[in-house]
Amino acid sequence: MQNSPITQFGLIGLGIAIIFLFIKPIIDDVGVMQDELAELEIAVENASNYNRVLSELLSIESSISSSDHELLKTYLPSDIDGVQLISDLDMMAQISGTRVVSASSPETSRRSFSDSGAMSRISYLEMDISLIGSYLGLKRFLTLLERNSYPLEVASLSVNTDENSSLLDEGIMHDYEITLRTFVLE
Repeated sequence: MQNSPITQFGLIGLGIAIIFLFIKPIIDDVGVMQDELAELEIAVENASNYNRVLSELLSIESSISSSDHELLKTYLPSDIDGVQLISDLDMMAQISGTRVVSASSPETSRRSFSDSGAMSRISYLEMDISLIGSYLGLKRFLTLLERNSYPLEVASLSVNTDENSSLLDEGIMHDYEITLRTFVLE
């Protein structure tokens, strides 16, 4: 029996239909599975890198004595009471013979950093204060800043003085703009 051309074209059409209807979707599914497998391999590699870094950091943390941990928690508060801080700064200004003209809230410019060797995140808050007083009063104020209960750092200090007076003139009052930075342990 001879295959007629119609039968041959029919079989070719049936073969093409089988390829497009059954085999191509299976090949597409295999391609999608290969893409998902590649994504999973990347995720497993990232997870293993994360676990490696985590174990390194845990070993660093375990090498720090518990007494040092407690000292750090005692010295660096977990939160700063802005109102109390401004009140304390005002009291220090009064004691030093200067006067606080204005003070910004410490929450206005929060910035954070994390030391790669520390498990905890340390943030600092900046605040601006304006003082009026003599140079000697400023020196006393800065001395009191060093001895207070907050870890404060002077980030910037500018002096506005009269052209005809010297900064060291004792009786002359000057304007001081100070940016203070205080730290918190998160």
